[in-house]
Amino acid sequence: MLLPHRGSWKDAGTVKLAESLNTPPIAFIEYNHKGLLPQEKSFIKVDKENIIVSVTKEAEDMEDLIVRAYETKQEATKVNIILFNRSWQASFSPCEIKTFLIPKDESLPVQEVNFLEVKDDETRRDI
Repeated sequence: MLLPHRGSWKDAGTVKLAESLNTPPIAFIEYNHKGLLPQEKSFIKVDKENIIVSVTKEAEDMEDLIVRAYETKQEATKVNIILFNRSWQASFSPCEIKTFLIPKDESLPVQEVNFLEVKDDETRRDI
């Protein structure tokens, strides 16, 4: 696929468009019926265009959630992320990938962790 654009590839949003092309949405057909929930709802929201959330999954060793995101325009960025009813702020360096642990217990804060899904000051006993 060709993507004609003015300016740099960063200004054209090439990474975000490539992610959309390579990860198409999955459609579910549902018929209109009575219920308490709205007709549509987003479960995750990111307030900066150059931050892409690439992973949302259950944590490896517990019932908490993991969110992984990365910066796409080689720009330092402060971002607000909302997942269901949890929200947090993060700062990304250019091209940085970050992993966040969202505890099941909503009284506990969201934490940044490494790719092994542990805080950098913790050691894993199973390695």
